[in-house]
Amino acid sequence: MLGTVRGCEGVVLSYVDEQHLAVTTQMRAYRRPAACLSIVCLQAELEGKNMLTNLSVHNFFAKLAGNGDPGSGSGAALMGLTGVSLLKMANDLCSQGQADGSEFAVLNIELGRLHVLLEGLINRDAEVLEQALPALTAVGADGNSEEWNEVLIQAIDVPLSIADACIEALGSAKKLRPKALPNILCDIQFAAMSCHTALQGAILIAELNISLLRDDEELAEKLNKKIADFTELGDQLIDAVLIK
Repeated sequence: MLGTVRGCEGVVLSYVDEQHLAVTTQMRAYRRPAACLSIVCLQAELEGKNMLTNLSVHNFFAKLAGNGDPGSGSGAALMGLTGVSLLKMANDLCSQGQADGSEFAVLNIELGRLHVLLEGLINRDAEVLEQALPALTAVGADGNSEEWNEVLIQAIDVPLSIADACIEALGSAKKLRPKALPNILCDIQFAAMSCHTALQGAILIAELNISLLRDDEELAEKLNKKIADFTELGDQLIDAVLIK
């Protein structure tokens, strides 16, 4: 499902299958610049912009309970990050005594990449949320459709990236489950549940923003197909991890 591409000073970033890449290319036709969202997220993190992830747990949730950013997208990314962190802990425990080239070592790299990506998406979603409403208001209900959609594309990109990451994390949980020590199986299952919940939240956000697109039925149809694929695959993966 997922592959890798190297960028942003050697950090390994994720991208999805050819179908999603085609959809993403069409989405980014609206945007200036047409930069990879993952790179944007990580660059913002490296530059220290809007660093929600530097807040204490208390201050983060106090901010989340307020009227501004962060919103549900940051919450979904945080939920996914919780799952990925637990999977990495479980993988580390299972890998004790294993060779560096083992499947556990590969999973550790994959989960480390997802950790960085989801942490960046917590911050990125808050940035988009802060910018989107004023931008949509400036375009206006009867304004230019391309300008309107350009704003929405950014609001769609973030939850789709969260969903991508959560699907990959669920795949990692499925790989790890049969190798799990009995005393940490519950950690893997709870981690998978966290990622699945984050996936569902990201899908809800993306669906809302897709419904607001104007005069581009083809793009909306492709995005909704991708949402349906995410839903189906996510349900299959969580069932495989939770099976008795």
